Amino acid sequence: MIPDKHIELIKKLHAKTVNGNLGWETTANPFLYITAFPSYAITIEEKRKTKETEPDNIDIVNVYFYILKISDHEGNVIDVIDEEELKEYQSKYKSSLKEIFDGARRKARDVEHAVDALLSALG
Repeated sequence: MIPDKHIELIKKLHAKTVNGNLGWETTANPFLYITAFPSYAITIEEKRKTKETEPDNIDIVNVYFYILKISDHEGNVIDVIDEEELKEYQSKYKSSLKEIFDGARRKARDVEHAVDALLSALG
């Protein structure tokens, strides 16, 4: 069972990310984004299950899932929260991980600036 503090962490990360108030950055992995705090960092990653990665699961075509990791100041992963752990909370927090990932991607890739530039170019 996932601790209540983890749920609170997801809620706060979700709110600040969706509101654009959290500084997410790109990494070498185009499907992983990071936000840093004084002593810890949080990453959110999108992964894909395929028939190649899970050959025994005949129902998989392209299924995406999300993993949130907490690391210490040395880069050691100290905790992991994934969708599997959130199953007991129904889909409410599972979708929060996807929304955190999408918000992190938009912030790190400066999508708002890109859209503004395109709108300006289109007149």
